Amino acid sequence: PAGSATPDDGSGGSGGARPDAGGSTGSGSSGGTGKTISTQAGTVRVKVEDDRVQVVYATPGDGYAVTVEGDGTKDLQIQLTSKDGRTRINAGVSDGSPTISVEQDDASTEPEAPAAPLGTLGNG
Repeated sequence: PAGSATPDDGSGGSGGARPDAGGSTGSGSSGGTGKTISTQAGTVRVKVEDDRVQVVYATPGDGYAVTVEGDGTKDLQIQLTSKDGRTRINAGVSDGSPTISVEQDDASTEPEAPAAPLGTLGNG
């Protein structure tokens, strides 16, 4: 289904360049405990080394750009953005293993404008 995320503990993937808009990012190194997540917005692999989470690679899907915040810390956030929405992948460390959560914002689900307040009817 569209927007679904698939975690994978395999070691697939290759390293990429350092962060830049619309390109792959990653350290290109191996080792540590890793986890891969694939969404419609792109594919990301993170690893834990020395109780810190690092991006191995972040490859955006067509029409998406990638930004990484907090690489090499205990908590990092990867954002994959397009004109249609944004996917946030939050990665952390728990018992020496990476933890991942995914949040998706769809541009088509913007909040509706509030309804106008009802007026009062007078008898006079």
